[in-house]
This record gives sequence, structure tokens and C-alpha cells, in this order.
Amino acid sequence: MGRVLSSEPHPHNVEWTPRKIARFWGWWGDQMGSQAFFSLTHGPRLLDIAGRSVRFDGARVVDVGCGPGHLLDHLLERGARCSGVEVAETLVAEANARLEGRPCFEGVSQGSVDHLPLPDGIADVACSLEVAEHLLDDQLDAHVAEMRRILRPGGHLVLTTPNREDLRAEHALCPDCGAVFHRIQHVRAWTAESLTAVAGRAGFEPVRVVTTVMAPTRTQVVLNVARRRLRPLVGAPRLPLPQLIYIGRRD
Repeated sequence: MGRVLSSEPHPHNVEWTPRKIARFWGWWGDQMGSQAFFSLTHGPRLLDIAGRSVRFDGARVVDVGCGPGHLLDHLLERGARCSGVEVAETLVAEANARLEGRPCFEGVSQGSVDHLPLPDGIADVACSLEVAEHLLDDQLDAHVAEMRRILRPGGHLVLTTPNREDLRAEHALCPDCGAVFHRIQHVRAWTAESLTAVAGRAGFEPVRVVTTVMAPTRTQVVLNVARRRLRPLVGAPRLPLPQLIYIGRRD
């Protein structure tokens, strides 16, 4: 008698493609709205940190992967001339409608992060916030190279990612099909060393690499409590701060 095959779905990793990623983020955006975007809450603190090395007042700044334009809001308040690039058509329309008429706002264009619809050397500062951890292997180097291309010589890249993320801790299983995936579509973890190496391949010289806590979320509060408890112990491991900010200069 032949072996009876289980009807249960076999767990398997999602093989992400640009189409699947667009579908995932389209659904996520519909469910979460603008509250899901990093720069809404963390933009001011990020600009405070980056502003110690980069001048924003009077600078021309491009935010790549800008979503509905929250970072552009904060940049305009600091006197920057700014524009954005976003892949999702609905978010492009939202950002342009909300920011239209603001002095120094130069519009948001639709385009992919690895093929920017912008001329060479247009920006003094290029920002890529919480993008690199989502990129597929064939997109990553192209994205960083495009950031360099749109910067003038001597311009600055500001790039953020999670720091030393445990990807498996955020995996979920689809009970319907058995697909295993990161809850917010992260495909790679970053360290200060690996991020500096990728930027270096594109021709960036590191100015500053910061690990920090961007805001006291519930997870970060737990991490801080753990650090305080471990500090008195001799030889206790130092837990990594959860956010990584890379600032580099174009050669």
C-alpha cells in the first residue's frame, strides 16, 4: 500500500520578487496607513543625529523610498530644498497633494530605488531610510550606486537600517500555504561593518556610523531594562543598540 501524503502545507521560505514585494507593501499600507512609516515618528531625531555631520539648511535633499513624505515635512521645517522618490503610486500622490505649495518642496516622483528618475549630481544629501534591509540581492548595489550618482561630488548619504537584527525572531508562518516570511519583509540583517562595506563599494567614504535607540518603543524599553540589569555583572555581554545610521561622503 502506498504512503499516505500529508495534506498539511510544507513550510517553505517566501522567494521574494519585486511583484510580491509590491503586493505585500500595498496591502500593508492599506492596513496600517501612514502610521507605519519610520520617518513619521523618528524623522526629527534622525535629522538631529545626522545634522551633527551634515548641513540640511539650504541644502538640496532627496529622500529615496519617501513613502507619504513625512521626512520631507521635517526637512522643509529645517530649511532644506527637498524632493522624493517612491515606488507606490498612491503614496506619490499622497505626498504631492499634502506638500504642494510648501516653499522649497520640489515634488515626489514615482520610480524604483535601484533606477532613480533623477539626473546626475542633483543633490547635496541623499537619504535612504529603512530601505536596504528590504532589497533583493540584485537591487542592493544598484540602489547604493544610484544614491551616489544623484549626489554632487562631496555630497552626503544618510542611510538607516535595523542594527544586528535577529531575522528569525520576526518570522511568521502562513497557516494557509505554509510560507515563512519576515513580518515586515526584511531579507537581510546589517552591522556597522557590513553597511560600511556596501557603501564603500559604491565609492562612499564613511563620515560617521552611529548605533542608537531612536525612540522608547516597548521593545526598546525592554532592551534598556535588560542592559541595566546586566551592567553590574562582570563580563556580561553588551546588547547591541537597535538602530544603525550610516553617514558617508561621496568621493
